[in-house]
Amino acid sequence: MKMYEIESVNILGVPYKLEFVPYIEIEDELSQNTGLNLELQGLCDTDDKIIYINNTISEKQQIITMRHELIHSFLYESGLNSCSLSTVGGWAVNEEMVDFFALQWVKINKVFNELGLVE
Repeated sequence: MKMYEIESVNILGVPYKLEFVPYIEIEDELSQNTGLNLELQGLCDTDDKIIYINNTISEKQQIITMRHELIHSFLYESGLNSCSLSTVGGWAVNEEMVDFFALQWVKINKVFNELGLVE
């Protein structure tokens, strides 16, 4: 089954809808201050429980983006984002940290499997 054929995923007991869309735009403080419209590759909407993936990017980039947004959803559903929001850009919403796990997950999982750490 292809990733884009899956309509939802269970994140720690919470169903998230998956939507593959041609354009994702957000309005945030940066876009309001600069007048720039930011087009995203993906977005994790933790309020509405929807993960959006831009379907105009390559399939490889969609996979990396999906991993990234899923990590955001796991951190949110674990309650970790609220623990780190006391400071701007807290660790649980830090894009670089989320990217680290999204980009390195396959290598991390390989080591865990080699050591018999995955049940």
